[in-house]
Amino acid sequence: MRTRSAARRTLRNASLLLAGATALGALAGTPDLHFKEGGLVNLASGALLLWIARLASQIGRVRRAEAAAIWRVAAIGFAFLAADELFAIHENLDKLVHWLFGIRETPLTDRLDDAIVGLYGVAGAALAFAHRAELLRWRSARPYAVWGAALACAMVVLDAATNRSDLFETFLAEPQAKALESWLSVAEDALKLYAETCWMLAAQDVLGAARAAAARDPASHAA
Repeated sequence: MRTRSAARRTLRNASLLLAGATALGALAGTPDLHFKEGGLVNLASGALLLWIARLASQIGRVRRAEAAAIWRVAAIGFAFLAADELFAIHENLDKLVHWLFGIRETPLTDRLDDAIVGLYGVAGAALAFAHRAELLRWRSARPYAVWGAALACAMVVLDAATNRSDLFETFLAEPQAKALESWLSVAEDALKLYAETCWMLAAQDVLGAARAAAARDPASHAA
């Protein structure tokens, strides 16, 4: 299990990355410059998700057979989220739907990609609920997991709000609306990175506890 000091250090490193990326973008006149696809924060987010997938896979190998399934599915899910983060899968699905059905893009239909992200969350929540007995047994990991879920929910809401600047243009001039959208995009990706960091801490905590439990009673954790 991770100590509090190690967790604080991990969160501090995430904060330093976000602060540095924001400062570099602000100096260039575009605060979210390094938060876009292919940017520093985007790549860090993808790497974090891949690491969580690896941790989940390791937990699945340590846990007893009937409890391993959720971790193996989680590993696949986080690997997919990493691919989505790095290759903009949900954004491209949005464009594909518009093209396939000949839909003209409007402020409403342009938020289809936000709905797709929301569905990811619903699927994850349903899976977690179905396997809640296994997930809730790891008490020391619960705070990290809950904070990760709360931050992810806030990120989805902010993502929908910052999809286009038209919402802000109802009460701001276009330059100010675009500037606000850029800063809110920074906040959105910061929430995402913190959520992923919390989930990584939770997974590391579970892996340590699962290994300790397996060492105490190897027979009960055999696949």
